[in-house]
Amino acid sequence: MVFNLLNSRLQKFVFEKPTKVQLEAIPQILKGSNVLIVAPTGSGKTEAAFLPVLSMYLNFKVKFGFKPGIYIIYITPLRALNRDMFKRLIKICNGVGVSVNIRHGDTSRSVRRMQARNPPEVLITTPETLQAILPSKGMRKWLRSVKWIIVDEIHDLIESKRGAQLSIGLERLKINAESPIQLIGLSATISDLEAASKFMGDGDVKIIHVEESKPYSFRVEFPIPREEDYNLSLKLMCKPSFAARLRRIMELIETSTSTLIFVNCREFAEFISSRLRLAGLNIFSHHSSLSRKARELVEAKFKGGEISAVVCTSSLELGIDIGRIDLVVQYLSPRQVKTLIQRVGRSGHFLEKVSRGVVLNAGFDDLIESMVIVDMALNGRLEHLKIHRNALDVLAHQIVGIILDFNGKVEVQKIYSIVKLSHPFEELEYEVFMKVLKYMEGLGLIKIEGKHAVKTRRSRAYYYRHLSTIPEEVTYPVIDESTGEEVAHLGEDFFSEYGKLGVKIILRGRPWIISRIEGFNIYVKPVDDYTAAIPGWEGEALPTSWTVARSVGKLRRLVEKLWRNGYSALQIAEKLSKNYPVELKGLEEALKPLLEYLDQGFPMPHDGRIVIEGFGPYIIIHSCSGHGVNRCIARIVGDILKRKFKSECTVRWDAYRILIMASPEIEPRDVEEILTSIRIGDALNIIRENVDPYIIRHVAIKFDALPKGTYYKSASYLLHLPEIFKDTPIFEEAFRFQLTQHYDFENFKKLLDQIRSGRVEVVALNKSSTPTSIGKPIVEFGDLLVTDDNQLFLERIRRRVLNFLCLDCLHTWRILCADYRDGMACPKCSSPNISLVKWKVKETVKALLKKRSEEELSEEEESLIAYAKMSADLIKLYGEKAVLALSTRGVGPLTAYQILAKMHRDLDDLIDDLREAMKEYLETRDFWEA
Repeated sequence: MVFNLLNSRLQKFVFEKPTKVQLEAIPQILKGSNVLIVAPTGSGKTEAAFLPVLSMYLNFKVKFGFKPGIYIIYITPLRALNRDMFKRLIKICNGVGVSVNIRHGDTSRSVRRMQARNPPEVLITTPETLQAILPSKGMRKWLRSVKWIIVDEIHDLIESKRGAQLSIGLERLKINAESPIQLIGLSATISDLEAASKFMGDGDVKIIHVEESKPYSFRVEFPIPREEDYNLSLKLMCKPSFAARLRRIMELIETSTSTLIFVNCREFAEFISSRLRLAGLNIFSHHSSLSRKARELVEAKFKGGEISAVVCTSSLELGIDIGRIDLVVQYLSPRQVKTLIQRVGRSGHFLEKVSRGVVLNAGFDDLIESMVIVDMALNGRLEHLKIHRNALDVLAHQIVGIILDFNGKVEVQKIYSIVKLSHPFEELEYEVFMKVLKYMEGLGLIKIEGKHAVKTRRSRAYYYRHLSTIPEEVTYPVIDESTGEEVAHLGEDFFSEYGKLGVKIILRGRPWIISRIEGFNIYVKPVDDYTAAIPGWEGEALPTSWTVARSVGKLRRLVEKLWRNGYSALQIAEKLSKNYPVELKGLEEALKPLLEYLDQGFPMPHDGRIVIEGFGPYIIIHSCSGHGVNRCIARIVGDILKRKFKSECTVRWDAYRILIMASPEIEPRDVEEILTSIRIGDALNIIRENVDPYIIRHVAIKFDALPKGTYYKSASYLLHLPEIFKDTPIFEEAFRFQLTQHYDFENFKKLLDQIRSGRVEVVALNKSSTPTSIGKPIVEFGDLLVTDDNQLFLERIRRRVLNFLCLDCLHTWRILCADYRDGMACPKCSSPNISLVKWKVKETVKALLKKRSEEELSEEEESLIAYAKMSADLIKLYGEKAVLALSTRGVGPLTAYQILAKMHRDLDDLIDDLREAMKEYLETRDFWEA
């Protein structure tokens, strides 16, 4: 058995039977190979890596005796994972007499001093803390002993600047070490194994990819509002569609002992958890904006069973130990296959246990995207890796780090050769390297003396100030100009894209227009028009990839084909549900906007067709190409339109469409002409000319190139940064970062090729007065908060179940308000003398019977009869308007008569009065009910 290969002292810590990954990995690691282990969650990867490494170290101690030093480094991307790993490894290490300790940003000075005097043999740390100890005189001498490095959750690092920084850091560590270092990488989800193995450094890397069958159970749902959801929406202050999803979450929590509800942004985490608490559930949120103590408290309560569910972001995506989880709920599409696998893998953590996940969706795009992602997950199709190559701010930081490693002076060529050993920098040109070096000298970060780079007074402070590659986010207060009240905050990314005078944004569920910008403050005024207003946010949501979006396009193409063959919505849903784990009724409902669009004679946008529609000053380009490609289209087409028509042009995009807000004279055909004639060189220049200022700010901070003080953080200063840093490494890095992270330029070029060759057709529709049913999602602002929307108010009223009473035969019946029609009569005797009775129906009937038999009536009975007759009179006189009025909360026959007697221009005018009456009732009901 493979465990017999391990040091005998470790036998008491092994399982009875090794897992498949342990069978394959342990012999290779014991041979001394660099190894990349890719295997499912719960497959025993940690033990597969750590046990053979610890075994080799124990044998080394026996052979050469003990000398103080750090021999094994275990790197994880999160401090919380450090703590978890420490709990797992300390039992084994203590059992064999090996010291182990943690070091990260929260480690106290006393512990750090102790480690510098008496280092642990096994050090658990983060990439940033490794950077901190590399040039440290107190720790550097102990790092010479390092023989083994394990990098956990390597997939989380590869696609970021953190990974690029760690990659050079590992090369620096190898140079410092007295003997060769063996590297082991661990991951559950990596698509490009070759690229991941190269990330671990030069030399041969043995890839162990164990595709062991991990059972997953996925279900994609689209909750449809029920009658109870309309009542719940009033209680929870949200739209009925949102209430339906909250109700379904509550049902799922009830059927499980421990549930994680994953959302894609912090705003959703707070909103959903607050609404669930409002509904009476003991539930908490967990995200990166909370303090460490707050997060740890939630983790402890969840693990201890004090709370049965947590609403979280990616903060709980990685393997933090929070106990056994029965179910994962993903709220809205996870956008990425690897994200879905990582999140759902948190439930049924052990390999033999089923990982259960339910994806709750809103809208047809969201549902179909989730179906595609689940299908890709079940078939092991992951997105391609996106590696940050030649990140110049990382390069600058590592140049200083290498100088400090060599006691403040090192040959320039030596620095270049070390950097080039790192996979993300293997293609770095010497000319670019020297340009960065000279720019750094101009900033006073280093000095160049002949062939050497030398530290300055600023070097060490600069290096330690910028250990983290994670950007420092600045948020801008939004202030209501009329009241001076702070409405919300906007993140830099949102501000740099949309922070312009005259742009409409959605905050607190209502539209505002930006009226002026002064320093940090963004001043707004309330407006009534929701059309094309942009929902404000802080931070970015996950992007949908080209691969996923094109697969959604293929499904759309199939829907169109089935529709043309005469299939109904139900039949199409039945056919699709045979191949995807999706709820049939929800799928049928979600398909309706697509089929409505087709019924109107429009061509379906899909993977082989782009459709351009227009209404008023708005143009919508339907392109199933993902966020990165559509961002390219938005930026490039918007810029060309702005120049051609000399008109201000605002753009926004999602994975399936681009909205252009510009001059009313622009026609869809104008956009078609631009889209079919774009040249790659021009497109790249446009992106370069429109680098986001907030990215430039982040890079400039990492270069220590911004002035002291806070003015440089202001909104107005932000707009000048492209001009200030033009033709510098800072601008070049911002451009490179945006091209890698925000744009998908390679697939954009592929799309242009497909358009030119005719494989993708571009169709321009004639302008209309309103957006199509599939254009609405990018125009409408979503359904989070209760708004001042009359249509929503009217919809709620119409969903109410009403009690009707015939004043002639005293028959009672119940119908939806929406089902009432003018002239409706009693279904039993056909009398038109019908009344809407809002309360005490039985008592009203009893009072009417007493009156007919001429019995004496109480004061309350007299009132009930009077109300019933007034209600009937109002219905005879005003019909459906009377029914709407009487269905409104807090509006009785007397108030209804006063409202209905007014002259109303239209239905909206009536609804305004009804809403005002309900508002007055809600504000004064305590006095009436006292």
